Amino acid sequence: MIGNIGNTLSTELQFWYLFWFQVDWTPELHKKFVKAVEQLSIDQAIPSRILELMKVEGLTRHNVASHLQVSIYITGWLWLINFLSAILKQVLK
Repeated sequence: MIGNIGNTLSTELQFWYLFWFQVDWTPELHKKFVKAVEQLSIDQAIPSRILELMKVEGLTRHNVASHLQVSIYITGWLWLINFLSAILKQVLK
């Protein structure tokens, strides 16, 4: 029983942490993120370095890491969609 209470509290705390500490990635903030990533080479574009270049008060390494993961995920899907679209264009000619 105590184990279940601990798991419930842990899940609830995680929810509130995400709810209260989410970053509103405005277009301006995202532009700073993109500019920082572009300044770094691929092997140097890690959250701590991106955060240093962005110089945004209150932004954390975790915020940047999460945004980087989402950006990589979205970029991957866009690449796949473009790739499949190009194949379909060739097939349907």
